[in-house]
Amino acid sequence: MIAWMKRKLRWVKRAFRKITFRLDNFENISRDELLCREYIEYALIDKSKRPRENLIKTMSKGCGVLEEIGVKYWLGRGTLLGFYRDNDFLPNDIDIDIDVYTDKDIYKIIQKMPFEVLFVTNCRGHYMQLAFFDRETNIIFDIFFYFESGDKWYNRNCFGYFWLPSNQFDKLGIMNFDGRNYPVPLDSEWYCRFWYGEDWKTPKKQSADWTIEYRNNCKGFIFEGVKNVTDLCYYRDDAETRC
Repeated sequence: MIAWMKRKLRWVKRAFRKITFRLDNFENISRDELLCREYIEYALIDKSKRPRENLIKTMSKGCGVLEEIGVKYWLGRGTLLGFYRDNDFLPNDIDIDIDVYTDKDIYKIIQKMPFEVLFVTNCRGHYMQLAFFDRETNIIFDIFFYFESGDKWYNRNCFGYFWLPSNQFDKLGIMNFDGRNYPVPLDSEWYCRFWYGEDWKTPKKQSADWTIEYRNNCKGFIFEGVKNVTDLCYYRDDAETRC
């Protein structure tokens, strides 16, 4: 047991060192540029359909950790759309979408989460996205962090920003799925319409370019152009490459 705890402590220390963005590496990077570190190459992850029980297992484990820590979270994006519209996951889903207000507990999340870090992004000193990979189920547990500015919450991505009106999340609702309760936006129908457009009830074929659907239908997507992709910085094993 002692040996296991020592190994776990070493892993946590390595994770903290890896996930911390050292300012001396980014002296020539603008304040608004999105920084990304990738620890498992996303392009190599199998994108085929996952068993439903695998998605349930990863979601229950990951959300259980957030609840244990006391993190305010809710099911969002495609995960909420599938649950609210179809009472199930979206077809060919390989990830769980989680929204979180602020990144203040990010290191607790890393320490407690029983998954490997897939990648993490940072902008203006705030963590924007923290994706984990559950090797037991081959499911991605994807956390998006929001930060308040005025009456809106913002989340930076490589194509621009997502935003949400903060007053919609003063209180959260509860949705029961497969015998377990999960926090969701109190007005989940509003969220689905805001995120996926007036025809959110109609299933759509997913495009290889995820921005197309969002640019057409998502009221909370501020598209700034593909130029941000070339500015994206990847760090693997402390070696910098640019895409």
